[in-house]
Amino acid sequence: MTEDPIDARCNWWGKSPPKPEKFYGPINYDPWLTSDPLPAAPEFAKLPAPLPLVYNLSQNYPNPFNPVTTVSYDVPPPGGFVGIRVYNVSGQLVRTLVNASRPAGRYETMWDGSDERGVQAASGIYFLNMVAPQFHTTRKILLLK
Repeated sequence: MTEDPIDARCNWWGKSPPKPEKFYGPINYDPWLTSDPLPAAPEFAKLPAPLPLVYNLSQNYPNPFNPVTTVSYDVPPPGGFVGIRVYNVSGQLVRTLVNASRPAGRYETMWDGSDERGVQAASGIYFLNMVAPQFHTTRKILLLK
């Protein structure tokens, strides 16, 4: 067996050279980077975000809001029909934000404070309601002008 040196140029060893006791045989240490940070991982090396395990409706942000708020929601595998609606304190439908079948994933939608006709809603408390298979929840949101 020949004693070929380990080429450590393309490995990240931290701030000090590799510890010789970790290797057998000679080590050629030529730091790949000196003071520069490590380069970002290439796009193909990034892992996709994991799929959500359960349905979820996150609290809108910002809250209170004016003029627009973002609503995030999760759909677990295998996906399903999702309905997200905004109601006023009297229980009247103000706006339907989502009314469709969605594959599993994480989603965002926005509400600009307007009703179904495009008329700006009044300042006040509203309720964000999400309905999906085996799931139903409501969040309180506040529109301030």
